[in-house]
Amino acid sequence: MERAKQILVLAMLLVCIGAIGYTAAQWRTIEVTSSEVPDAREECTTCTGSGTEAKEETCPKCDGSGRQEWKLGGTGMGRSKPLCMRCAGDGSLQYEEDCSTCQGNGYILKHATIYNVREGYSIWEQGLQIIGVSPPPNPKPYRYPFTGIYPAVEKYVESNDREGFEGNVKKWSAARLRNDRWTISVVIEFVDSSGATSEQARRVYFRNRAITGSDRLDK
Repeated sequence: MERAKQILVLAMLLVCIGAIGYTAAQWRTIEVTSSEVPDAREECTTCTGSGTEAKEETCPKCDGSGRQEWKLGGTGMGRSKPLCMRCAGDGSLQYEEDCSTCQGNGYILKHATIYNVREGYSIWEQGLQIIGVSPPPNPKPYRYPFTGIYPAVEKYVESNDREGFEGNVKKWSAARLRNDRWTISVVIEFVDSSGATSEQARRVYFRNRAITGSDRLDK
């Protein structure tokens, strides 16, 4: 009887070790990259939105004097200095060209930094690749056992915090596959610099191991 108990305890221990090993082998690394994307247009302060910039140069006809010397018959007689016909006596020429700051657009394109989050391959999936088996390209997003937390979504929210706001995911739904895209609904709590809190419900989209975007559910 004692022997049977020992075997049972050993079997349970092996099952637990196997379960822990299998769970650990399913964990996927989280890869974060950043990219700059167009965010907003801001009026160019150099040209105030006109797209052109006023320029001035010395008149080449009168060398900036504003007057032009005339001679009669090349003798030097009858010399006079009427106003230069090219610059009308200003001594300089004004013209416009494309604004050097905005290249003639009239606005400056502002960019925002977007952080892209992608799941890597787990130890289990790497093992499959070693033996020549390709892991699925669009697997279900990895979720921590017991807690229900999706680490990729957590990292996505953390990386894309708005200025002055820190976001933390408070509620999670299970991932659902819809039209070849996994969706996860979450509730994010934002804390601003003064400590005030607000909540926002969002749906996060996964495809081919990467978060492809999100949108609000509480508009």
